[in-house]
Amino acid sequence: MRCSTYRGNLGLLFYKHYYRDDNLETLVRYEGQEPEIKDDSLITEKNEQLYSYRYLQPVIECWNKEHRQSFDLKTTYPGLVIGTGITHEIQSDQEIKIGFNFDYTTGLPIIPGSSLKGMLRSAFPGKVAKYSTAKEEYIINLLEEILAWKKRAEDLCINSLEKHIFEGLVENKPLPMKQRDIFFAAEITKGDKNCKILGEDYITPHPDPLLSPIPLRFLKVLPNVTFNFSFDLKDYIINKKIIVSAEEKKELFKKIILDLAIGAKTNVGYGHFVEANF
Repeated sequence: MRCSTYRGNLGLLFYKHYYRDDNLETLVRYEGQEPEIKDDSLITEKNEQLYSYRYLQPVIECWNKEHRQSFDLKTTYPGLVIGTGITHEIQSDQEIKIGFNFDYTTGLPIIPGSSLKGMLRSAFPGKVAKYSTAKEEYIINLLEEILAWKKRAEDLCINSLEKHIFEGLVENKPLPMKQRDIFFAAEITKGDKNCKILGEDYITPHPDPLLSPIPLRFLKVLPNVTFNFSFDLKDYIINKKIIVSAEEKKELFKKIILDLAIGAKTNVGYGHFVEANF
């Protein structure tokens, strides 16, 4: 194997250079509509480059994070899978068959802010009647742990809080954009004990009970990789009274993320986090 520790942009490697050789000449030829790989060994080399990447130092921070609320959480076994809906396949046995989500600029795996926002909102009652009572009780129980006294959580309207956080509404009136909560992408801040962040796993669909399954390789974030979850949250205020502060919202979000899971294949253990103790 020619490759050593890869130091380039992972997203660029995975989606652009993955099907090219070292001279950036394409490894794929098209005959009709069927793409075909010329050399599987070159795809294997690209895989090794992905797995060899080591996160040795933080990416230079260009954004002002002074007013953000943030916390660090660490992936657990078997890891994290996100971005599986992105196409990444051209008929090679050695290729990674399923897409993955990388930041366009840094090339590192990220959890998009929109995905994080959607996952957090799924814990609230929402407009769907199914499980709404259980979800409301779940949020109230979390707030009872966070807020100073139980009566405060009982008097809080969860539906109103949900609209404030996710729709920017207070008493059904829209807030100015600068007064709404912002959900930033969760970024990697530390690799595992070997500074690695990526690995592989397999899914084995069984389309025919009489035929042997064909394992499909996919990319994952390894266990024990630390992500920073960052928000620009605002106090929830009604009649000039703080009902839930920005810091209390942050603690609520942290508890939800620790209880639930993010990304794909959560039914088999992916996407779970624990607190990162440095």
